[in-house]
Amino acid sequence: MDVILRTAAAGAAVLALAGCSSAPAGPADADSAVAAGARTAATTAATAAYNESDVRFCREMIPHHMMTIELAELVTGRTTDPYVTSMAERIAEGEDEEIDRMTAWLEEWRKPPPGEAHLGHDGNGLDAEAVAELERASGRTFDRLWLRAVADHLEHGVRMAETVLAVGRSAPATMLAGQMVTELRADVEDIEVRLRQI
Repeated sequence: MDVILRTAAAGAAVLALAGCSSAPAGPADADSAVAAGARTAATTAATAAYNESDVRFCREMIPHHMMTIELAELVTGRTTDPYVTSMAERIAEGEDEEIDRMTAWLEEWRKPPPGEAHLGHDGNGLDAEAVAELERASGRTFDRLWLRAVADHLEHGVRMAETVLAVGRSAPATMLAGQMVTELRADVEDIEVRLRQI
């Protein structure tokens, strides 16, 4: 009988110790688990919420922006028209920041950056011959050629942005495209007015 009682007492002690070592999770543990789950869900949503139209938009708009910057740089030493100089500053403003944003989206989606085929002048609303002509021009001739080239280039950007607005899935990409459409259309209209004056 004593043996049975001692065995039962030992078993109860073991159970008590086990209960102490497996205490329920506290609020801090629960909060940590919730935060980890939220981070996972956010990452999944960010990488899933895009389609090939969004990818194409970024891969084509990045070199388009690079061409815009190149066009803006061409005015140095070739014009004395304050309007042309001001427009060059206007079209280049914010292009680097938007290039960085679109590059980051491509990295997030695990898509490659624009290749050599995207980086040329062709397909950006401006060909290499037109750029060469601008490089040779100066004065009023340059002003007219440059404004015409910029208007055509920006109009090409509007069409690219409108495409992703219609069929894209990424909220950040389509929001950027919407802003581009508004801003580029305004610039094109302004340039067309100026072209009729010179």
